[in-house]
Amino acid sequence: MNLSSYIKDRGLTDEQFGQEAGLHKSAVSRYRRGLVKPGWTAMTRMYVATKGAVTPNDFFVLPQEHEAPDEQEVSSALSVPSLPEQEGDVE
Repeated sequence: MNLSSYIKDRGLTDEQFGQEAGLHKSAVSRYRRGLVKPGWTAMTRMYVATKGAVTPNDFFVLPQEHEAPDEQEVSSALSVPSLPEQEGDVE
């Protein structure tokens, strides 16, 4: 469950949730709208305040199992050049 859904489903304001989690209402608003990713402390506070309903993974879009990129896609996405094969390399 994402933070926005959690807050909406419970009829809370950003300020009310912020008080429960120990976070400022403006930070909650930015996290809820996806403008910034919370740091570890904020994520932990939200996880505890929601009793695990909102997790750190809820703030990231992760590929589905069948969509996992291969090594070449990762290298090109990270702009890491592939190492040339050298003589004597054994696979």
